[in-house]
Amino acid sequence: MTTRLMALDLRGAHVVITGATRGIGRALADEMTARGARLSLVGRDPRALREVAEATGGAAIHADLADLSQVATILPSARAANGAVTVLMNNAAIGEMAVRNVIPYGAGKAGMK
Repeated sequence: MTTRLMALDLRGAHVVITGATRGIGRALADEMTARGARLSLVGRDPRALREVAEATGGAAIHADLADLSQVATILPSARAANGAVTVLMNNAAIGEMAVRNVIPYGAGKAGMK
């Protein structure tokens, strides 16, 4: 971690974290809580989301980012819970199977044209 990041003061900032229930997203939630941020946590697993929200004091926003109609609800829900958004940490990912439907597996750069 760089000195600049280590010194980042987020006291009172409103941080939205997508994919907040596991792995990097969960670690970000813990770190942002330690830095004094107010959190809006986004995830698709209601039970895991509730656990992270309870552990960090963050607001739980249930949404699946693979569904665009649910994506549109995230920022309004976050603002309603914690006010203006200061930082968006977009950590959510769509599974490999969804990506294969867009770019054939093994197509390489040719499949991306």
